[in-house]
Amino acid sequence: MYGVDTSSALLRKAKEMGVKVVKARTEALPFKDDVFQSLLMVVSLCFFDKPAEALLEARRVLRKDGMLLLGLVLSDSPWARFYQQKAQQGHPLYSVARFYSFEEIKGMLSQAGFRLSGVAITFFAHHKTQRR
Repeated sequence: MYGVDTSSALLRKAKEMGVKVVKARTEALPFKDDVFQSLLMVVSLCFFDKPAEALLEARRVLRKDGMLLLGLVLSDSPWARFYQQKAQQGHPLYSVARFYSFEEIKGMLSQAGFRLSGVAITFFAHHKTQRR
């Protein structure tokens, strides 16, 4: 299992949990072609400078029968609106986030050579009820 990030602090935490870590940008992964059976990108696509390139890289390093699992905050969701409000208030993390519509995500996935095989929607808590 590998963890890829540009944040040294997050990579340190992952390493402490037994994950092999690689400091790299997702748009330029330092792996050979066709090496991974699965990739997991959770709430990260919205922070990539070039999400379409990141998906192309994911396709490149995945085996032909491999699977990409995305965890997303879609642009029309209550969570996106909540995070956009935080961005307007100057939050350093959400100020750089860009949330995409489902149609935009489908288009990027298609252009990168992925076939959408399923969609699941999960709500763990509404942002107003979540403990702070």
